[in-house]
Amino acid sequence: MKLVVLSDIHLNSFFSKKEKFLKFLGNLSADILVINGDLYDLYVSKKKEDIIQEIKKNSNIKSIVYINGNHDFYIKDHFPSYNVQEVFRINDLVITHGHQYDSLSSEIPSEKGFSKTICVVRNFIEKTFHFNVRILFKKLTFGLIDKKLVKSHDRAIEENPGKKVILGHTHLPMNNHPYYNCGCMCDEFFSHMVVDIDEGGESKITLINET
Repeated sequence: MKLVVLSDIHLNSFFSKKEKFLKFLGNLSADILVINGDLYDLYVSKKKEDIIQEIKKNSNIKSIVYINGNHDFYIKDHFPSYNVQEVFRINDLVITHGHQYDSLSSEIPSEKGFSKTICVVRNFIEKTFHFNVRILFKKLTFGLIDKKLVKSHDRAIEENPGKKVILGHTHLPMNNHPYYNCGCMCDEFFSHMVVDIDEGGESKITLINET
């Protein structure tokens, strides 16, 4: 069985790679495609197309699992037909977005309030001045933000002993057991994971980064 796991495309945001993403989907083959959160950025805009319907046109993708992220937590309010889960478990794998393990994002996300304001302002700055605020902020903090985000992996692993846990959320591709993260398809990365599960239920995880 072949799984493809991807996350953090952030459609609607200025630095999304929509056309590259759609081309990727058109060439994809998988028994299960797991969209591990933040396909859309509902903080920035509600204007969007139903990408799942586009994916279903590819007959080489047999099944789709949608896991909600902190930027599209209320996705079923917009697309009731989506098969949305918080955690997807199969054999020795646990796949979840990961914001629930991050102390900065662990509370139930809201489409209103401070988080929404920050995202809207950031997107406006990026669109106006054509530079990536997220990447700049990471550089200004000398990697401290990334180190804090990686701690979320520790909590995920502690809560799922003996499992291989694949997260998204941090935008940092990682494939160094026990740390697995499919990264993102925006900002400076365009990465995803391919998981091959053998007849005994053992999984082999491969990280692919197309930057």
